[in-house]
Amino acid sequence: MGKLEITSKQSEKLLVLPHRQLSPHLENCCLRLSANVSYEQAEQDVAYLTGIRIPAKTQQRLVHRRSFALPSSKQAIEELCVDGGKVRLRTPLEEACEWRDYKAIATDQGTVANYQNNPQLVEWVNTQPFANPLTCLADGHDGVWNIVMQIATADQRREILDWYHLKENLHKVGGSLKRLNQAEALLWGGKVDETLKLFEAAQKKQAQNFCQYLRKHRHRIVNYDYFQAEGLCSIGSGAVESAIKQIDRRIQISGAQWKAHRCASGTRTSMCLPQWANWLANLTCSQSIVVDICLFKPLKISSGLEAEIDEMWSFVTKKSNQRWLWHAIERKSGKVLAYVFGTRSDEAFVQLKALLEPFGISRFYTDDWGAYSRHLDQKLHKIGKQNTQKIENKHLNLRTRIKRLARKTICFSKTVLMHDLVIGLFINRYEFGLLI
Repeated sequence: MGKLEITSKQSEKLLVLPHRQLSPHLENCCLRLSANVSYEQAEQDVAYLTGIRIPAKTQQRLVHRRSFALPSSKQAIEELCVDGGKVRLRTPLEEACEWRDYKAIATDQGTVANYQNNPQLVEWVNTQPFANPLTCLADGHDGVWNIVMQIATADQRREILDWYHLKENLHKVGGSLKRLNQAEALLWGGKVDETLKLFEAAQKKQAQNFCQYLRKHRHRIVNYDYFQAEGLCSIGSGAVESAIKQIDRRIQISGAQWKAHRCASGTRTSMCLPQWANWLANLTCSQSIVVDICLFKPLKISSGLEAEIDEMWSFVTKKSNQRWLWHAIERKSGKVLAYVFGTRSDEAFVQLKALLEPFGISRFYTDDWGAYSRHLDQKLHKIGKQNTQKIENKHLNLRTRIKRLARKTICFSKTVLMHDLVIGLFINRYEFGLLI
């Protein structure tokens, strides 16, 4: 396109540093791609997406000179998960490669990973504000729990053994399926002693190892059924495992090997593990994403427009933090007219009602929730579940196609922003027919 000269004041406002040929947004795009694939592949992806060729060496220099700050939490951390991954180290010629461990801590406010520098991980976590109690989730690995023991105080921590790892270790025992199902039901209720009695007479080494595993983590096995039903906290460490998979996609590229000193923290001129983890955890796009909350295309309705209105329950982070989707559909076509997010209160419905006013709706069909009768004209309002079948079916479609809305799933939203954005993008694409 050519060159564009800007003044020093303009460069300060646009965050353009001196002697740079790339815009801040293009640099962020390069860093995002380099964080997931090799530099050579990132060069091809940037050229395909933008039409601009950024050589692989240039992208490597972008990473080397970028300083990745550790995430900082403004809110109290309620949960954290600890786990580890593997990195492949470069060895002298004709010697076998070595795989070494690194550790990662994922919280509801950010993620940090480090190679062979656990004290730095612990120091970062202990500088953040904690809720009371602080839920600590992990599998049965000793090294992971050694890190947890250094976080906060014993009275403040609520240590929970990952249910899915516990279940996985149970089924490694093998043998009678009936006994395994009985043991799973007992452990789901936190009954360790009863579970031990089922395997005390077993002579297999796997059964003896599992009994030792239960005794070792007895105080970390809770009533998972109660904790999940009440939404007290998570029962699995999926958050940290997801972060590790994201890091492994970059550092375990086929054939990739890393020098030990370049994996160590504090090496400024390398793609060290904490840098990548912090970048992946805190990367934000400078271009905002906007979604419509109301249908602007005219509907071809031969007579008065009728609408069904209902609210759908969901949650963010934990079930006690409810997030309701209020939306209205045109009764004949089933098209979504408008939607809002909020609590199950009159305020949220009033916002939805304001969005529906331009449609000139002649009849509203709802259930018997009080907000509707308080704010809708009785002459235009008809109550009854038999009149809201289409919008209830719309709820079923949403829960089927968006996994975070399913009632029985390990997938859930961690932030209100992402929760509203994912559902909003889905409605924009498949209901409003907008390109996203």
